[in-house]
Amino acid sequence: FIVGHDGGSGYLVVDDTPAASNTNGAVTRANLGGGLVLGSGAGSYGGLQVLAGGKSFTYTSCHGSCVVEPVQLGVAGGTGEALVSGTGSIWYVSGDTSPVSGGVLGDPGDLQLGYSGKGVLTINDGGKVTLGQAAIDEIPPDNFSFQIVDFVDSVGDLHIAAQAGSEGVLNIGGAEGGAAQASGILAAAHAIFGAGAGRINFNHLDTAYQFDVVTEGAGKVNNYAGTTWLNGINTYSGETNLYGGALGLSNN
Repeated sequence: FIVGHDGGSGYLVVDDTPAASNTNGAVTRANLGGGLVLGSGAGSYGGLQVLAGGKSFTYTSCHGSCVVEPVQLGVAGGTGEALVSGTGSIWYVSGDTSPVSGGVLGDPGDLQLGYSGKGVLTINDGGKVTLGQAAIDEIPPDNFSFQIVDFVDSVGDLHIAAQAGSEGVLNIGGAEGGAAQASGILAAAHAIFGAGAGRINFNHLDTAYQFDVVTEGAGKVNNYAGTTWLNGINTYSGETNLYGGALGLSNN
């Protein structure tokens, strides 16, 4: 599933407020079983917004017969942006997951932020992005729809600016250089900086925000506002910048 391709622009909005679906065509739930690419090709822009308690579930159902690609934001010179904002708003990312009676956990899901273009992921105001493993079960009698029966958080990886010349940005709270906002949650095993320009920005209002994701590779970690604790056994290299607030390290 591609949003913004070959020089085009597009948005997918997942919003759980009735007014949103009545006015701008937003949906309250989005199950994307063919993976997801936001912004593919030079001049392309693809956006995803999960708002106000909306839920998005991205996975690939291959039954072992195809190559499973991670979710990608910014491919081949394109720009992809995702915003997950609001209490109860969740973006679930899983890998190869097939409907099985009773549900069987699939493969972990990874997300590539700025693979060979520019990718920006902003999580704030209680929103959550979880990279994990899902188990799904078909719903009788027609078995054309399904339900998530189990989801294991924090077993997938976030890859930031994978290729040389790419740019990947993770914002917790407000945008880079913008006003601080309430924080959100990234549930992942690792955040891995690649060969491009990767940044993790904390720009929030919390007095003790806990970031448990293990951070690796060469990139920048910036704290603009709020008190942030980096709790992972981190091995990243590059700059650690304190522009405001406070930054605490444990297990580093």
